[in-house]
Amino acid sequence: MLPLLVDKVVFDTPFEVEGTRLKMAANRYSVPHGAAGGVTLILAHASGTHKEHWEPVLHGLFELQKSLSAPGQSVIREAWAFDWHTHGDSALLNAEALARLPDSGTSITHWAEAIAAFVEAHLSSHRLVAMGHSAGTTAVMYSTKCYKASSGVKYEAVILVEPPMIDRDVYQANFKNREQQINLITKGISAQKSKWDSRSAAYDYFARRMPWKEWDERLRVILVNHGLRSVEASYPAAGAVTTKCEKRFEASVYLDLEGTVEATEQIEKVCSDIPIHVVFGERIDVIPRYSQDSVVDTRKGRNVASVSRIPGAGHMVVQQQPDALAEVIYSILSAKEPTKAML
Repeated sequence: MLPLLVDKVVFDTPFEVEGTRLKMAANRYSVPHGAAGGVTLILAHASGTHKEHWEPVLHGLFELQKSLSAPGQSVIREAWAFDWHTHGDSALLNAEALARLPDSGTSITHWAEAIAAFVEAHLSSHRLVAMGHSAGTTAVMYSTKCYKASSGVKYEAVILVEPPMIDRDVYQANFKNREQQINLITKGISAQKSKWDSRSAAYDYFARRMPWKEWDERLRVILVNHGLRSVEASYPAAGAVTTKCEKRFEASVYLDLEGTVEATEQIEKVCSDIPIHVVFGERIDVIPRYSQDSVVDTRKGRNVASVSRIPGAGHMVVQQQPDALAEVIYSILSAKEPTKAML
């Protein structure tokens, strides 16, 4: 397997808490002897996860590139994965400021603005493809609102993996159902265990319980290695651990309705200029079918370039079927026509 080269970057974001600008952690992924001609991926993770969750998918993409690309040619140049202000390593960097935030945390719109600001400052010369999973799809689509009018949207394409986005009218038509579901999800997240005596105890916990026991083994290891922090700073390699992302911030994502709706509306505004590809898990578990259908509703002008469904996966397709997802993404990036599912 090709080794992933990882460069860690920290930058200041536009969002402030009582005069303190929050920071964001990012990983730049590349492979040895990579070519500069391909696209740069912009990656946004799902709520409750973090940037490293993309690594098995990236391994799959770079392996496909190695086996399928012509010598000296490259479909993918590199990838940048970003931790939301309240998630992953960003949560550690911002811990003092986040302690002063209400339970609502930071909006997905703030994450989108931070990603766009970084792209404009550091990646403006790159060919960019933006890709998100779950809440990350909302951040990616909303970021298309954040670029200067003079420069336009920076992406050559957008890939939305299990988007939780929804049309405003569809949300209102299914208000009671969605409110009940969101209430159940937020209560469930808030009640989840978030502290363990050790990393090995945390791993055993995840391996035995839903939804984590359905994950690819690599993702459970990534969760334990990168999604948890030591409770005692003086014992970073041992002792009790807890989640880097506080449960109150993970739960609050599901209440950020306005940003989600505005991100959905961006689809019809930009789809004639850049291709938007949508990838769902074949199993409908978290996102209702009416919500999925609203994302690709041609009557609202949401004319997406393709819709794919991954067998053996539900909403957490990145965690459940990373290799199959990599194959679909690579077919999109290499301009092959992905299989379209009947909607």
